[in-house]
Amino acid sequence: MYHSVNFMETKLSNKEVAGLNDPTIEAIVGGLFRFSRESQAVSLLQRLSKNFLISDDQEPVQPSGCPTLKIWIHGFSVTESEQEKGFLGHFARLTIKKLDGGKVTIVAEKISSSLSNHPMKKIPKRQNPNSGHRLVRAAARGKVYESIEQLRTEMLEMHEEFPETTIPGNDKILFMLYSRTSTPPLRKVRLSIAPISSGGYKLELADYIKKPNVTHTNEQVANAPDAPKAGKFESMVKLQRKRRKPIKSKKSQKNAAAD
Repeated sequence: MYHSVNFMETKLSNKEVAGLNDPTIEAIVGGLFRFSRESQAVSLLQRLSKNFLISDDQEPVQPSGCPTLKIWIHGFSVTESEQEKGFLGHFARLTIKKLDGGKVTIVAEKISSSLSNHPMKKIPKRQNPNSGHRLVRAAARGKVYESIEQLRTEMLEMHEEFPETTIPGNDKILFMLYSRTSTPPLRKVRLSIAPISSGGYKLELADYIKKPNVTHTNEQVANAPDAPKAGKFESMVKLQRKRRKPIKSKKSQKNAAAD
């Protein structure tokens, strides 16, 4: 009987995540171990519990008296559809199984669990750059670049990484920056290349505010402070015409004298 076995005696922070790349885990998943005594299999489970990250809700000892170990294994029994959902592994129930000839082995049984309970999961690709993007961090740190061509190349790579949410420009790029700590979480920004007086280039990040298209009605134009008053031009023309003396031809002057 092995009721005294304790699988929680090691701090989780000091443990690694079990994976199929580990020879011991690979052998267990394949059912390859052969022990002549159950106590040997129990000792192996104890070593695993000390070295690897295990679940904090261990199951009670089986009626046979042998303990089980609930452990998370990276790459274990992940289907293609689960990979698309972000699964990187699964919890497994390791149990001691009796074989012919009095020998025993350890087998691994998949335990279905919500992805939110998994210690590791695939981070879905975001549609928008966030504050962790290398160019955003470079702008925040004031990183100096020697070559403007390097920055242009990295900006192009950023656009190719997020083609649907970035707008490339001449030595600049516009995009929606995501931040879970901001309200709203998305804000439109402009990342531009700026020369440094001492030499080199840096990136500047600023909120992008589109200038509104200003259109004026005829009334607004006429009432503008610097606009000429209605009829002023016409009045000036009439005044000039009134002051201007008409020039008569010599023939007209002779006819006027004869009269």
